[in-house]
Amino acid sequence: MGRNTDIASKGLMTGKGHLKFKAGKNSMHIGDEALAQEVDAIHGKKGTGDVWVHEDPQSEPFLRDDGAIGRGVHKYFWGSTSRFSKAWEAFEARRKDKVKK
Repeated sequence: MGRNTDIASKGLMTGKGHLKFKAGKNSMHIGDEALAQEVDAIHGKKGTGDVWVHEDPQSEPFLRDDGAIGRGVHKYFWGSTSRFSKAWEAFEARRKDKVKK
């Protein structure tokens, strides 16, 4: 979590590249423990104090590493949505059409 507006707008430089806060957000999730320790050592309370780093064990099931570190927070949703319903109906229509041919 950024502790000043400058760090929130510019982001953080790390050994693995540049980390940016998403627009309008003042916190980010980092799925890589080594990177989180580096951020804490350089920019956290152990370093400049520009950010506050804390491990959140409840967020672990929601994190996925899909490329650049700090991206890809995914919260699993259990249940139907209208988008899912439409996609399923389209899938079934294609499947039934294949059977007829």
